[in-house]
Amino acid sequence: GYEVDTASDGNEAINKINTSVFDLVILDLKMPNLDGYEFLNIVSKTDPYLPIIILTGHGSLQEAVELTKRGAFDYFLKPPDIDKLLTSINKALDLRRNLIEKNKEKVSQPFEALDSIVGESEEIKNIKLIIRKVAPTDATVLITGESGTGKELIANAIHALSNRRNGPFIKVNCGSIPETLLEAELFGHEKGAFTGAINRRKGRFELAHRGTIFLDEIGEISPKLQVALLRVLQDKEFQRVGGEETIKVDVRIITATNKNLDEEVKKGNFREDLFYRINIISIHVPPLRQRKVDIPILANYFLRKYAKVHNKNIEGISEELMNILLEYSWPGNVRELQNFIESSVIMCSENILTVSSIPQHYQTKLLQPKVSIAISQKKEAQEVIENNKVICIKVGTSLKEAEKKIIEKTLEALGYNKSKAASILGITRKTLIMKMREYKIQD
Repeated sequence: GYEVDTASDGNEAINKINTSVFDLVILDLKMPNLDGYEFLNIVSKTDPYLPIIILTGHGSLQEAVELTKRGAFDYFLKPPDIDKLLTSINKALDLRRNLIEKNKEKVSQPFEALDSIVGESEEIKNIKLIIRKVAPTDATVLITGESGTGKELIANAIHALSNRRNGPFIKVNCGSIPETLLEAELFGHEKGAFTGAINRRKGRFELAHRGTIFLDEIGEISPKLQVALLRVLQDKEFQRVGGEETIKVDVRIITATNKNLDEEVKKGNFREDLFYRINIISIHVPPLRQRKVDIPILANYFLRKYAKVHNKNIEGISEELMNILLEYSWPGNVRELQNFIESSVIMCSENILTVSSIPQHYQTKLLQPKVSIAISQKKEAQEVIENNKVICIKVGTSLKEAEKKIIEKTLEALGYNKSKAASILGITRKTLIMKMREYKIQD
């Protein structure tokens, strides 16, 4: 059978095609708001491989020829012969599969980009919902979040689900290009505009015409460039460096930053009018430490990816290692977790990732015990400190002995309340019980 969706008019159908993946459209030629001819013109530009079968109440040979020229796969008078319609449907689906296979390097399935944003936390679900809503529009989007949280993936997904998906997606890291070169990089330059400009060169905005430009680290651009960018946003035009010709562009702008632009505006480092222009829609990506439910999902996603890349037969991640991954704060966010998993896959000599697979440069960060009682601001920790419960550890004590002593003394101070002890120690209750067994600590 087939999974079927319906639309009451042409506009609703276009919106659904722009936000979901379909393999076939069966279309009534006469629809409210948008007729079949207009519909064919729009769809042929957004998804040229999507077959459309037309149904009409009053047809003619001339009309059938015209619709076929415009891209219709087949044409039926109402009511259609069901057997013939089913035969046409199967042929259309076969044709689509073949076209996609032949042109798979050229075809970008919209939800492949959305699927690359991995996670099941409420934050990630909400981000995907916003992407679906904002993608069909041309609104500017500001993506905020720490380095390594996946801001570029979000920008790419917005473009892939947009009406501009067949146009270019141009990325510019404003923080990695010297200020003296960034203007020419964005807007291009004329021959002789500066030393070394031996030819005219198009900038990134021109290259992004009828597509999307993604300006990462937007908070790093100079006041002069902020003015130029504001002009592009307001008037959709600019001039190349050293040129006088005004160049018009049709481009969607998505920006990203790891800075607090509100604070930068207050400090006078970022123009307020530009901030409001780029911030029509705002998407904040929380750090990985604030959405730990995504860590096992991401870890297994990267494990499958890199096991395939490096031709390793690795079936999963041990419970002990997963607990360590859940306890770590991941200051480099998803990018750091990705790097860790790839390194571990390369080092792994078993069919499962274990603590022994941890690369040497990660061992100190991931395996050191947490000595946090004296600096914790949690109520339970304050009670321990106020009752003069202080742990003394001699220099030269092994890490395992130190960890055992910290766990023992913390449990004693809290009357062996495992939940409170785990909270102070910064580990899960399950991990605490596991360590109590390892160190033979009795209740």
